[in-house]
Amino acid sequence: MKKRYNSACCSKECRLEAKKLEPNRNIKHTCPYCKKTSYGYAHNKYCNRKCLYLHQKEKRKGKGNPSYRNGFYTRGSKRLCAGERIFKKVCAAIKENMITEKGFLYCQHCNGTNTARFECHHIIYRSEKSKHENLHDERNVIHLCIKCHNEFHKKKHEMRETYIKDRKLKELFN
Repeated sequence: MKKRYNSACCSKECRLEAKKLEPNRNIKHTCPYCKKTSYGYAHNKYCNRKCLYLHQKEKRKGKGNPSYRNGFYTRGSKRLCAGERIFKKVCAAIKENMITEKGFLYCQHCNGTNTARFECHHIIYRSEKSKHENLHDERNVIHLCIKCHNEFHKKKHEMRETYIKDRKLKELFN
């Protein structure tokens, strides 16, 4: 174990002995952020704390940030409530059914497969029937590409009414 010393109370001999015990103190390294070469301890990668904080800030943008899920900021803890867990299971079941039927994922609105990212969406929103027992039913969840998902929010009443009739959601929620 390395000896620690306090420059205010330790003698000169104690400080010299501590330097001998720390052979990796003067190692030349380059800072990953600013690319400057500097000397320091082996465990220090950065030339100063400012570079460390700036580099960590850049690494955590977008998908690197643990607070972002699917490109959107999520507040609070990463724990999912019971409703979100059920919703994720329903989405996984829908995706599994698609793969077993056709062998690939597709948008249930436009039948498109030209995107790598799909999202599941409630036809009858959580805000309308927040604690309804059938909110996360497979009939109420639709698998959409991003383009259709954005259109669904813009033209919510036009697109939604057809799905409510086809999937008999009024009977399910009344």
